[in-house]
Amino acid sequence: MKRVFLGLMIALLIFVLTANVVYAASPDKIDAYVEPMVGGQAGEHGKSDNFQLIDGRYFNVSPSDHSVMVPVHATNLDGEGSPEGPRAEQGEADYSPIWAEGSGPDPN
Repeated sequence: MKRVFLGLMIALLIFVLTANVVYAASPDKIDAYVEPMVGGQAGEHGKSDNFQLIDGRYFNVSPSDHSVMVPVHATNLDGEGSPEGPRAEQGEADYSPIWAEGSGPDPN
């Protein structure tokens, strides 16, 4: 009987310790799109009416219908980065080619 009780107590303890991990709150999410800024020969080769030159790099300004929901911290500068304004560059801690919806140039 003691073994059964001890086994149940151990099982309960394991459940309580792992329940916090399983039921943890999910991070805040934001509508975003993936659009790297390309430069050099890659940018020149892909140049078309859908691309706009921003600070020596090309950015696709065509309307994106491929929005994704991602955690805010997964976007450039935690949702504050913009291709036209302040942004993290490749190699910096907050860099991401994922941009928050509305942060890119106006395609019109």
